[in-house]
Amino acid sequence: MKKLYYLFSLLLVTTFSFAQAPQGISYQAVVRNASNVLVTNTQVSAFITIKKDSANGDVVYGEIDNVTTNANGLFSVIIGNGQSQIGSLSSINWGSGTYYIKSAIDPTGGNNRTVVGSSKIVSVPYALYAANGIPNGNKAGDLLYWDGTKWTAVTAGTNGSVLTLCNGVPTWGGCSTTTGVPTVTSSSPSAITSTGALFTGNVTADGGNTVTVRGFVYSYKSVNPTLDNTGNVTSVTAGSGTGTFTSTVSGLIASTTYYVSAYATNSAGTTYSTPISFTTSAATTTTYTLGQSYGGGIIFYLDNTSQHGLIAASTDQSTGIQWYNGGYIITGATGTVNGTGLSNTNSILTTQGSGSYAAYIASQTANGYSDWYLPSIDELNLMYTNLYVKGLGSFTATFYWSSSEYSSDQTHQAWVHDFGGNSNFGYWKSNKANVRAIRKF
Repeated sequence: MKKLYYLFSLLLVTTFSFAQAPQGISYQAVVRNASNVLVTNTQVSAFITIKKDSANGDVVYGEIDNVTTNANGLFSVIIGNGQSQIGSLSSINWGSGTYYIKSAIDPTGGNNRTVVGSSKIVSVPYALYAANGIPNGNKAGDLLYWDGTKWTAVTAGTNGSVLTLCNGVPTWGGCSTTTGVPTVTSSSPSAITSTGALFTGNVTADGGNTVTVRGFVYSYKSVNPTLDNTGNVTSVTAGSGTGTFTSTVSGLIASTTYYVSAYATNSAGTTYSTPISFTTSAATTTTYTLGQSYGGGIIFYLDNTSQHGLIAASTDQSTGIQWYNGGYIITGATGTVNGTGLSNTNSILTTQGSGSYAAYIASQTANGYSDWYLPSIDELNLMYTNLYVKGLGSFTATFYWSSSEYSSDQTHQAWVHDFGGNSNFGYWKSNKANVRAIRKF
């Protein structure tokens, strides 16, 4: 909970300016921690998206920027120069709708990013507006029409010629009466889950030509998916001919709005049904119970979500080994509470190195996992209460080492728990006791 509060306190100041060449938007932010202290000279990872019509609208562009804050906690990026993840900046039609910049930041430079702010782009420079794909004409009289994804040129006709709309395309001289494109419709998706759905389409007319391919196009990046939206749209074929056709799709993202159209192709071209939107359901959440076998051992502690906690190895790593590696020194492993066992173990390994002793034995790979460590005294107490007392975990009624140095004699003693007598006390590091490793999940 502390970490979540910290992340939501990150983005305090945002400014915009627009770069000229190459095309991009300058973006700046000041990063502060939960105590309102600047996060300076630190690498952070930002996922920056541009959304249409609202701060929660469709994502039209997204990129990842790994940058370092300066001495004033400020970082600057040019949106358009980062690691592109969704769409392209040059394809945005700035003349259609309003746009918002939304950012999510991980202050550690990793991928655990949290949304921390959004801002409306109140103006767009002409250089960006003019570069959104509107082509120039070749001669006087050329026309433009919107084909559903981009502006397309229609060459000027001759004197007296008539312009007719044929299947959505302006055409000089009128539409053909002998051949045409198919007519296709689609129904609302059904059997929607967090990762899949069932699509249904219907080719109601072949347009006078055999329908050779029919299928579906769908996307969460484009509200009008077509086969031309390379990189932003997924397509699936579903046979040929007229009539009803279906397809079950998988691999969708949970809690995400998608747009789907049925399509049909014959020798005259490809047509699409009106796009239909649907939203996948939320991902299912797995919860666990104390004493459950999981993750290479048995669960002995759960947090308040019952989705994360601590696992004890299913057997002892040693039935009698010393705590130290042959020398009485202070290792700095002073943590005693739940959650400090890992940092204790790392301190011990740093000062003691490899060898035949408790912390090193506990840290070795076991049951397919390499993140085991020696528990703190409080973590050891939880194992006693939640496993040993209930007859779980195959423990022995004897002394077990913790990773916690004994506070009144850090040099010579460390805490042990007597599972036979349910007591904690300082024990000489040169003595031998059992070792039971744990890991987090």
